Amino acid sequence: MGEKIHRCSEFVRTARFNPMEAIAPKDHLRRAAMQDNRKRRTALGTVCLVVVALVMGWFVGQYVPGTPQSPETLVYATMYSGNGTPVQNTVDTSFGEQATLEGVVQGESFTLDETRSDLQTEQGRQAYRDHLEDIGAWEHEYPPFAMRIEEVRTVSADSFADLYPNFSSKQQHTRGFFIHPGGNLNLQDTTMILVSVSITNKSEELISGYPHPFGKGALPSCNLFRTDWCEMQGESVAFGDQVIIEAGPLSDGTLGSGEILEDSAFVAINDDPVYLDNPDPNGIQYAYIHIEPGETKTYVFPYLVPDKVLGGDGRHPDLSNLCIQTPDYATETVYRLWLE
Repeated sequence: MGEKIHRCSEFVRTARFNPMEAIAPKDHLRRAAMQDNRKRRTALGTVCLVVVALVMGWFVGQYVPGTPQSPETLVYATMYSGNGTPVQNTVDTSFGEQATLEGVVQGESFTLDETRSDLQTEQGRQAYRDHLEDIGAWEHEYPPFAMRIEEVRTVSADSFADLYPNFSSKQQHTRGFFIHPGGNLNLQDTTMILVSVSITNKSEELISGYPHPFGKGALPSCNLFRTDWCEMQGESVAFGDQVIIEAGPLSDGTLGSGEILEDSAFVAINDDPVYLDNPDPNGIQYAYIHIEPGETKTYVFPYLVPDKVLGGDGRHPDLSNLCIQTPDYATETVYRLWLE
């Protein structure tokens, strides 16, 4: 190939054309020969250019890296199915209106996964239950409080990570892609839905703690929910030589289902925690949610949602069919605060 390029280059260097010769008087045969030579030179020049382009393309292909593979975002990466108990009662609250949640009961007893290996024996189950009862997470009733949705905003997840480095630094990254404990989440095709919620403590006791989606938090679980998610089926996603299979539907509409609160983003976007004066030695030393009796505070509830379940491009989802849903397992009731 190098010899061909050399011959083509030598020809282009030596085969110069004088336009004055083309207009000088010549006989018929000489003019025909010149025209034939011109055609041959044009054709050969074109071939040389093609060869050079192919060679340059080959070299470029050796040094320009290809597009890296990335894990495709799973549909139900952070969605959870409920406990299998159908909802019997629904209390709907329109956007901007206040809902009072009184006597909400939650706890591990309603969502315990007894298929876990450490719960296969009666002794193991009893030991686990004793532990949860000791920390108040087996069954507990939350103090009465009121909630009202003040504002809803959406932002791409990668933009959120740029704005709040504390959020992205808490996560594990591979080639710039976000790996979530619930599955693969590509920040480039997920949206952060930010819901500003005002909370009023209507009890005589302090509401203080951490907004964890499991166990006993300062507030009961508040999941993002959409009714048509119950109709979506799971999918299998291939990445390299691995195939990740999602069983569906994972957001099945029973008590406790939906998109869980992204607690690491909650810590990043809300105010610094309140350090407690007399903390429980065996409990939390500071609280990200801290509301005195009769006090009202506003917090931002963030939810990291794959665009494919929001419809459209995901950046401007239809908020009218989204709500914040809190289950009361004792009465099999869900409280839904609609986002629009």
